[in-house]
Amino acid sequence: MLKLSYLYFNCYRILRSTVTLLTRSKYPLLLGYRQSSLFILYLLSVMTTDLKTILLDAINDDLSSSTYDHPILNNLAHKTWSDMEKFQWAFDKFMIEVGSHNSLEYWFSGLALPVPYMNYEIEQLGFNSETFFKDLGDELMKITGYKDYPTTCIDNSIKRVFK
Repeated sequence: MLKLSYLYFNCYRILRSTVTLLTRSKYPLLLGYRQSSLFILYLLSVMTTDLKTILLDAINDDLSSSTYDHPILNNLAHKTWSDMEKFQWAFDKFMIEVGSHNSLEYWFSGLALPVPYMNYEIEQLGFNSETFFKDLGDELMKITGYKDYPTTCIDNSIKRVFK
């Protein structure tokens, strides 16, 4: 029990000195334990990047660095596309490359798009490295409204045709 309280004390001391250093130049604040914790949580929330931004950056990077001759993946006019069209293009790329055989998690873990893949990079962004690729897949499905499950592949195609 003594080691645990010593660890908590050291963590509190480090957090408090971090808050003091971060705020010293702008605001000479003396924060209590609770305020320090809330301030640290606020700083972490400001520093993390959301999954949608990570996906969009990866899609833009792939579109600008590669040219696709496939009729569905043709990206010659990608600079005029809206964000939604880019997300739909990424889902189409998934369906063409992997199809309904595997999930988006599998596709992202194979680095189909240039997303962060090292555990350190993922954790620096504030995400769980164990579930990062699944989270990316879930985010892409949420944005596009399509599913990566084999039973819904026909539904996805019908939605695209009749849009």
